[in-house]
Amino acid sequence: MKMRFTDRLLLCVLVFYLMFGYSAQVVTIGGIPMAEIVIAFGGMIYLKDILAKKMDKGTKIASMAILVSGLYAAIKLSFDIDENGFFAIRDASHYIEMFAFFVGYGCVLRNPSLDWGKLTRRFFWIMALYFCFYFLKAIAPGVVPEVSNPHGESVSLLSYVAFPSVMFAVGFASLIRSPAVMGGGRKRALVAFFAIILAVQLFQARILYFQLFACLIVGIYLRPRWMLYAPYMLLASLALLVVMAPLGQEFGRLGVSLDIDTLGSHFLSILGIEEGPFAASASGVDLRFEWWRDIFNKLMASPYNLTFGLGFGMPLTPFEITGGIAVREVHNSVISIAGRQGVFGLSIVGLIWAVLAVRIAATMMKIKKRVQQHDYVVVTISLFLINTWIFSTAEDAFEKPCFAFPFYMLAGILFALTRKTGSAGAAGARNYRVMRLSAAS
Repeated sequence: MKMRFTDRLLLCVLVFYLMFGYSAQVVTIGGIPMAEIVIAFGGMIYLKDILAKKMDKGTKIASMAILVSGLYAAIKLSFDIDENGFFAIRDASHYIEMFAFFVGYGCVLRNPSLDWGKLTRRFFWIMALYFCFYFLKAIAPGVVPEVSNPHGESVSLLSYVAFPSVMFAVGFASLIRSPAVMGGGRKRALVAFFAIILAVQLFQARILYFQLFACLIVGIYLRPRWMLYAPYMLLASLALLVVMAPLGQEFGRLGVSLDIDTLGSHFLSILGIEEGPFAASASGVDLRFEWWRDIFNKLMASPYNLTFGLGFGMPLTPFEITGGIAVREVHNSVISIAGRQGVFGLSIVGLIWAVLAVRIAATMMKIKKRVQQHDYVVVTISLFLINTWIFSTAEDAFEKPCFAFPFYMLAGILFALTRKTGSAGAAGARNYRVMRLSAAS
């Protein structure tokens, strides 16, 4: 079955957001962000497909929670817009991205026989090619196009913000899918291993260590034999990291070469320990805790604040960066949601995430039973969603369309690919129908 042009167009926008991150979200058409256009257009063309298919229980719960969350945000906005104007709309508009769930879900239902695995494998090589352009950004910055954000600042089209989460997802999924990684392996697996270590060296973000650990846990669960190779993989990783150290100093985000010594300092800065070249980064840990305590105190100031939040439009932190631009968010999506929408709003979003987490866990358990038939697309999407959750603990992920839009659209794709379908076997138990994907390289 050939994919329709409209479906290809919507998926291209998704890839654009995954590839270019923050710079993608500032690209607008007629002043409207592309994500919102995709959601509105996709909602119209997929509504019939969604209503024609019976949803399983998990999808129904997630769908209802998204609708309630959107309605609640709209009601709160109606009270806050008079006082805070544009910024209230700006803060509330992030909840529009949740509806990308239905776009992803409908796209799969409309293309039931499409080889999603093949699309994902192609995307891997596109991501690998991205590294070449990232080096170009450092070598010849004038060659890489720039876009202007709402503050009038120029932003390189090659933004790093969302890229590590995506690279780890497709990289580890490639390693999981290749059955002979340590015994010669496939070229994609070798490229994936190289790209994962290179991402650590280039992007130099502390949250990457937690994302790496989560991906590794999923990999060990699906490929228990990895435990046998763990010492060799660790040594190979450290050796490759040291070899790539000059690249980190020349092209890295912080301009530091990550070798054995600086790697320890970088990790210790997570705990606020000021050591080595990452002392400034370590000092930011206490600042974030101060922001979070301030939000907690404001919420506890009254039962209304605790239940319904502080509202949209007000900065959650008084901190300003160069140029007097307010940071606004407290670099933790859970605290930001609680701050703006209170315990009630956080409970709704928490329900969405809980249902999604259950679906991911159930799907991984199902996939593990078919060790020789790993579904590349399902593993890739699951790892990206997990990485985004981890990223949101230390950054304002779900407050940015470059994270929220692909997160919810991919969540919809995952729900559609793994939706429950009737009875199976003599026991009549309902089971997850993970779409059969090509197992060829």
